[in-house]
Amino acid sequence: MAEVCAGPPPSEGYRPEWLELEAASGGRYQMTGDFAVDVPAYDGLFSMLAKQWPQYEDELEIWDEKATFGTVRVYKPKAAHTNDATLPLIVYYHGGGFIAGTLDTEDGQCRHLAAKFPALVISIDYPKVSDLSTKLDTIIQGYGIPSVSWSKSKAGELVQNISKTILCGGSAGAMLAIEVAYHYLTQGDTKDINGLMLLFAVAFPYTYGEDGRFKEHFKAWEENGSAQVPIISRKLAEHIWCKTHLVFCVLKIMFLLTKSFAAAHYDADFKSPKHFPGLADDEEIAKFPPTYIVNAQKDCFRDDGFLLEKRLKEAGVPTKLDYYDGLPHYFHGWSFPNSF
Repeated sequence: MAEVCAGPPPSEGYRPEWLELEAASGGRYQMTGDFAVDVPAYDGLFSMLAKQWPQYEDELEIWDEKATFGTVRVYKPKAAHTNDATLPLIVYYHGGGFIAGTLDTEDGQCRHLAAKFPALVISIDYPKVSDLSTKLDTIIQGYGIPSVSWSKSKAGELVQNISKTILCGGSAGAMLAIEVAYHYLTQGDTKDINGLMLLFAVAFPYTYGEDGRFKEHFKAWEENGSAQVPIISRKLAEHIWCKTHLVFCVLKIMFLLTKSFAAAHYDADFKSPKHFPGLADDEEIAKFPPTYIVNAQKDCFRDDGFLLEKRLKEAGVPTKLDYYDGLPHYFHGWSFPNSF
């Protein structure tokens, strides 16, 4: 379920402005894996927060449209009506752990990118594993991968010149962006995607610190996983990812018997770079496009960002990382631009 922690959560190391925001919001927000509660709570909270961002109604045209794979939301700067307009295309994937999230939950961020970048932004909706039939591969293959070619084609109809195509997302959305980019580069296509913007990147399985090649650089789950950090914890990760084959089989049987099974529905391969692109070999890593990463100190996924940056830079990929101490995973969902 999504809940506010009972009693005062740890405050050491957090920025005062974050603690003030938490207090004003009623306490520290965490998800615990009860989809029936988490989904409406997450969608309601972040949809409400998105409405508090500047709306830029005088600067943007915004509409929803049916794509070949599902629904998208288009954010077009009004200045793009000029015949010689040149804009980048940002294909945006919202977060929510592949459990929750909608086109509304990061509407504010998309408006800001479109107006202030500026860029043509196309936000992609996709089904969630919480519907008990969707798998991670369903999202990647059925929505993430086709969203690139569809968005590039649509952009060609809307803007005179598209300078580059950037995939952007936060948390699960960042993970989807990397997975899509990995698919393209392994198919020999290193030209269709020109950049990645990864907000709180998820690139490695949470167990990577146990036996991964660079495990000495992967300590965030150990440091933050049981520290009552906002949104996600080690306990939640173990519940929803369910790494052990035995537990997965038991839970699968429970689902078939009760239809109430709420865990391990990603069907993710913890050893495969198609699901966790940070596991790609050195030759594949070198083919990634220029990448921008945001990570934060009080985040279980903190070291996903640091380690991905390390691997990309060592492979010669232009990479920039912005690190925010004293802040948690997905803090941008709460904050307006330049709040921290």
